[in-house]
Amino acid sequence: MSELLGAAYKLRNAANRTTRSLAAQLNADVALLCEYALNAADTMEAEHASLRDELRELQELCNDLSSTVIAAAFLAPHGNGAKALLDEVIERMTQRARRKVSDGEASK
Repeated sequence: MSELLGAAYKLRNAANRTTRSLAAQLNADVALLCEYALNAADTMEAEHASLRDELRELQELCNDLSSTVIAAAFLAPHGNGAKALLDEVIERMTQRARRKVSDGEASK
């Protein structure tokens, strides 16, 4: 019986060593995954900031273009083909802006 008891103790000790080894490996794996997630989050945040800056620049460019088109429409002589074209562009920009506003209100 003591031989069986001795084997059981050896088995338990081996299981404890294996469990500690697996726990240490698991902790190392979790730490590595956390580090990867943090690096990915930093990268995504930097990309988001870059895209936000690019979007702001594009919005400013669109505002400048709209102002230029409106100014050109005021300066174009009436009855001129350019005047009609500029008026059409202004109307389309106005309709698009209205759709954006109404879509924004509908999503709230």
